[in-house]
Order: sequence, then C-alpha cells, then structure tokens
Amino acid sequence: MRISVIGTSGAGKTTFARRLAEAVGAPYVELDAINWQPGWRDLATHDPAEFRRRVAEAAAAEAWVSDGNYSGVQDLILARVSIPLDPVTAGRAAVAAIMARQKLSKVALAAKMGKDEKVVRRILDGGGNTSMANVSSALKALGAQAALSVTE
Repeated sequence: MRISVIGTSGAGKTTFARRLAEAVGAPYVELDAINWQPGWRDLATHDPAEFRRRVAEAAAAEAWVSDGNYSGVQDLILARVSIPLDPVTAGRAAVAAIMARQKLSKVALAAKMGKDEKVVRRILDGGGNTSMANVSSALKALGAQAALSVTE
C-alpha cells in the first residue's frame, strides 16, 4: 500500500501521515526530511537531480505513506500511489478533520457557509449525496481550500 498525503503548509499533513503510516503498518516517508539538509540547504533548489534520486528510491518501496508538496518530485510519488481518493471523499475527510481541530459544530459551519445544516450533514455523511461545490464551500468557510492534482 502506497499513500501520499498532500496539503497546504500547516494543514496537518505530517501528523496525519505519521499516524496513518503507524495505523497501516507502513514506513513513513517525509519528503521534507529528504529535502532539507544540514544548514537548511535544500536539495530541491541546490541539487534537484539528487532530490529526485532519493525520492525515487523511497517511492520504489512496496509500501509507504508519504507527505510533502514538492512539484519537482510529485510525479515520482503519484506514479506509485496505490490508494486514490476521489476529490469529494478527500474533501469530506478534510472538512471533518478541520471541524474537529477548530471544535466547530455542524450548526456553526452551516452558519459560516450561509446554508442549512442539512448541507453540512450531507458533506459529513460518507453515504450522503453531496457535490464538490458544497465541499469546497465548507472548506472555504473553514479557511481552507481544495487542490486537485491530475497525473497521467
């Protein structure tokens, strides 16, 4: 199993990815740890070929959970990901996680969105019918945004 956790800086990627790796019994691959060298020298800028080599080596493993947003190596990671999540499912998970972190109720999020609480319940109910527009609206109300990366 190979899972990539992608998100904005400070979104909780590292914490989530570490816990997920532990939960599924897979090695944790932190792209920041590969990139940042002693003296805050980053391979992505100073030696991109070496950065790609190291990431490719890590991504070649049979199982891992990674985190990080490096456009110069994202193709290497995403080419090996084995568990894709559709954007609505990933967005729902993000909404639930941010709500929990902010200790925000469904009623409070609905008010921030200017929507009926039923909309928020549909977002949070994995079996419920909702749209990416509603998920994006909820993320925006929470001070976040969805980003989609498509690779071929």
